[in-house]
Amino acid sequence: PEIASHGSDLYRVFRYDENGSHQGNSGDLYMQKSDDNGKTWQVKMPVFVDNATDNRNATFGIIGDKFIIFFRKYIVNFCFIVLKYTHY
Repeated sequence: PEIASHGSDLYRVFRYDENGSHQGNSGDLYMQKSDDNGKTWQVKMPVFVDNATDNRNATFGIIGDKFIIFFRKYIVNFCFIVLKYTHY
């Protein structure tokens, strides 16, 4: 997972597939927050969920109160890069 800090909190973004598969078009991106320097993490929150593509290789940063997230959307023989920002 990719990890960034904001104040005293840590955030991580990662790919998660409910089927446990590394391949296929079912991976989605989630975020978790830790307020104890990574010892424990809160319940994962969906960042980008799309049942038709595999979303992976996320990287992100925090600017002010915005999370800027880049990731790769993968469809079997086609891929493109997506930029998304979310206000939490």
